[in-house]
Amino acid sequence: FGGQISWLLPAALVLLAGGLVWSARRARTDRLRAALIVWGGWLVVTGVAFSFGQGIIHEYYSVALAPAIGAIIGIVATQLWHHRDVAARIVLAVALAVTAVWTGQLLDRSPSWYPSLHWPLVVAGCTIAVVLALGAARVRGGLATAVGAAAIVIALAAPAAATLTTVDTPHAGALPLAGPASTASRFGGAGGGPPRGFARRFGGFNPPNQNGAQSPFGAPGGNLPFGPPAGGNVPFGAPFGGRGANGFGRAPGGTRSFGGGLGGFLDAGKPDAAVTALLRTGKAGHRWAAATVGANNAAGYQLASGEPIMAIGGFNGSDPAPSLTQFETYVANGDIHYYIDSGSGFGPAQGANGTGTSISTWVRQHFAATTVGGVTVYDLTQSSLVSE
Repeated sequence: FGGQISWLLPAALVLLAGGLVWSARRARTDRLRAALIVWGGWLVVTGVAFSFGQGIIHEYYSVALAPAIGAIIGIVATQLWHHRDVAARIVLAVALAVTAVWTGQLLDRSPSWYPSLHWPLVVAGCTIAVVLALGAARVRGGLATAVGAAAIVIALAAPAAATLTTVDTPHAGALPLAGPASTASRFGGAGGGPPRGFARRFGGFNPPNQNGAQSPFGAPGGNLPFGPPAGGNVPFGAPFGGRGANGFGRAPGGTRSFGGGLGGFLDAGKPDAAVTALLRTGKAGHRWAAATVGANNAAGYQLASGEPIMAIGGFNGSDPAPSLTQFETYVANGDIHYYIDSGSGFGPAQGANGTGTSISTWVRQHFAATTVGGVTVYDLTQSSLVSE
């Protein structure tokens, strides 16, 4: 995950340690020390969780570290720069030096991306670090401003360039990646081996290539079991729909097909205009305009209509929220107007035989189905008592 979040992570850790030592003798109620404990706890606990996490984990989760990194650097660096005694200068110098060296390591992972940044940043960063450690106490006025500005520019040059690269690269789907393509991605590129847990079972996830294209479930020609063929347009491989099939595959030309506007395992579909109109008129007097299985399915309908849609079963429909009993209570209280059937199959379609399946079965048994805009809709305010 290094290129996603860790450009300033070493500096944050150094400054956190220095700030905690510097404020250790302050009162228990001191706001500076309290802030460092809060942000430091956030940084360390989240970082350790990501470092040792297994199963389903994606690189974009690392954005959760950004607030802590920013807060710690902002708080401690300004305090140390204001005092600039020997200890403060050494901490600042070490933070800048490790940032410069780590920047070089991250740039090595993308050798074709701005190669001219590598050694100049490392050398300049270490040089300014020496100036901070040995001479900053005697640097005043405009010269002090120049030294501080140089340190900031050196520390932020590479992450700023990575940010601009991210902004300039088109992204689509549910697995966004920041910065340039990396040869050291945990999820591997073409031919790379799969990681642990979920990614090992389902093929891993690749970073964008140099043209910004993503192949989220394996690279063409790689050794990952569910990767796409040479065309690269079937993210779940043949077992999950195949080229041109509805469901989780992509149609020829790279357009994801969901059949009737349903969302998929990783994307929210765009519903038909008739469904959107139905939902917009169906909210009055109800807490939810509709319910459907899976968070991504619900997201597509909610974004299109602007009305609240209940996502049954969480991300893939298998979580017990709500339970069938709770759902029946919601229906009895008139809280939900429509139920949108998500069909059958893997993941969000039926909740992997979990809560989504039981709720879908109950709805089909007790309410009449109609077709609107290519999808099956049940009016939960009109019980047909199909069976008891």
